Amino acid sequence: MLERIVSLSIEARKAMAALLVVVLACGFFAARSLPIDAMPDVSSVQVDLLTKCGGLSPVEVERGVTVPIEKALNGIPNSTQIRSISRFGLSSVTVIFADGTDLWWARQLVLERIRQVQGDLPASASLPELAPPSTGLGTIYKFVVRSDQHSPMQLRTLLDWEIGPRLRSVKGVVEVNPFGGELKQFQVLVNPTKLRARDLTLADVTEALAAANVNVGGGYVERGGESFTIRGTGLVANEEEIRDIVVHKGETGPPILIRDVADVQVGAALRYGVVTLDGEREAVSGLVMMLARSNSREVIYAVKERMEEIKKDLPPGVGIEVIYDRADFVERTLTTVAHNLAEGLLIVTIVLAVMLGTIRGALVVALGIPASMSIALFGMHLFGVTGDLMSLGAIDFGFLVDGPIVVLEGVIGATAGQALSGQARARAYGDVTKMVVKPVAFAVAIIMLVYIPLLTLEGVEGKMFRPMAIAMACALFGALVYSIVFFPGLMVLCVPPAKGHGPIWLEKLAAIYERTLEPALKIRWYLLAGSGTGLVVVGLLFGRSGAEFIPRIFEGDCVLAMLRPPSVSLDEARRLDLMAEKVVLSVPEARKALGQSGRAEMALDAVGNNNTDILVPLRPMKEWTS
Repeated sequence: MLERIVSLSIEARKAMAALLVVVLACGFFAARSLPIDAMPDVSSVQVDLLTKCGGLSPVEVERGVTVPIEKALNGIPNSTQIRSISRFGLSSVTVIFADGTDLWWARQLVLERIRQVQGDLPASASLPELAPPSTGLGTIYKFVVRSDQHSPMQLRTLLDWEIGPRLRSVKGVVEVNPFGGELKQFQVLVNPTKLRARDLTLADVTEALAAANVNVGGGYVERGGESFTIRGTGLVANEEEIRDIVVHKGETGPPILIRDVADVQVGAALRYGVVTLDGEREAVSGLVMMLARSNSREVIYAVKERMEEIKKDLPPGVGIEVIYDRADFVERTLTTVAHNLAEGLLIVTIVLAVMLGTIRGALVVALGIPASMSIALFGMHLFGVTGDLMSLGAIDFGFLVDGPIVVLEGVIGATAGQALSGQARARAYGDVTKMVVKPVAFAVAIIMLVYIPLLTLEGVEGKMFRPMAIAMACALFGALVYSIVFFPGLMVLCVPPAKGHGPIWLEKLAAIYERTLEPALKIRWYLLAGSGTGLVVVGLLFGRSGAEFIPRIFEGDCVLAMLRPPSVSLDEARRLDLMAEKVVLSVPEARKALGQSGRAEMALDAVGNNNTDILVPLRPMKEWTS
């Protein structure tokens, strides 16, 4: 079978060369469409359930909300763990599912279970909400909306109603989480004295507000051959309309309005967190989250493009400042991988040319690297492997050219010094290639088998190393295909018989080796003892050198985490954050400092006022002075 493939490759060598061009072109397009990220996503399949519990203490939240939800979710299919956090005004329950579980199926199961218990929750608890379907690597873009001419409430309203919706419409963006500023509310401040004087209760006010703030439909009527829709418009639009809502209408006397028992104003909602910037002021920030399993590189650049469009439509005096951009990290990772691939290809080509003594042969052998990589990219698409530092950076070029080198060396040894061309060259090269093709195929297959144990890893280890094993196995398969299908025909087309059996300098080196071999054998025991001692010393040094589970990656930013007493107030946390940011910015390498204490309204991270994270984007390393 293999011999027949070799014969076909040589007979149709021009067609094989054309087919190789097609493979390389397809590989180029496969590389452009491959999902790209900096590191493998080791996040588990999980569904987060958030329930707002206005005014309830952590003990009441745990007892009345968290425990019933946990009981409803207990025993859900494919779940491996349920954990929860109960904070003031918030219940967060997380269900961890087995690896390989479909995320959307898991979210549907959680929703079905929650329907059983939502009617039993306290009246002050909202309906449980599912957190956005993102992952631990879903945070791709963070920005701050700032202005010297607008209030924090105006900036927050702009983010909620203008910037956020436009960013959410970007393909691959699942959520834009606002944090900081003041959430606008129409507040009705009831005067208890006036309420008692009119023999009313707080329930009367709340019922009146709820009943008045609604639109209703009344069907339609026909007049003169036309149909007119009837509707009752009751939604309030401003403070004045709220003041005019009727609370009570007696049989005699004027009706009692909201203005008679309460003051109406525009105010800020109760805050659970605060954002500060550069030790100067509070800020309004937005966090863009990517949909799980999306192509982070494409999503980031789509977000950046949409952001440029948004900036053009902002009111005068309002600006957007980017604090974190995953594109910088991804591009640095891709640049590192691209440099390694290019340098590896160049080094392999030079070494082959020097050792084999044939530049054409070295180039044809080295061509197997992009060919193997193209086939590897096809496999990564097939198996859903993301291109990152672990999957692409772990490919060993030496393994990819082993097969072509063996074939080329056999051809050089058998045809050196012969004047062969045309069919004579094809027959001679074919005879030699058929002799070595089976050993080459078995050797590459054995190397591929080495990676099979990595495919059995589970958990974090499996998510980290399984993509690397798949990418390397696909690349080795590509190398096998190139060695058997493409390389024989390309040799006949491009590589003439060598004039000698190798470069002259290598023959001289072989002669020196022959002269030193016999004396070395006489002192072989001393040489073995020295080699063994050196091996032991190197092993001890290697054992003390330390190890890392994953490669160290410099992202260009750092996060300063601080914990304070649980009873700290939000105002005190804000004051301390501003002080800490000034200290951080005193370091010349720090470019910005964005502090976050507490949590946002959509609490993706259920922490209290005592938890502070300060994101510090750093200047490029070439500008460091410390």
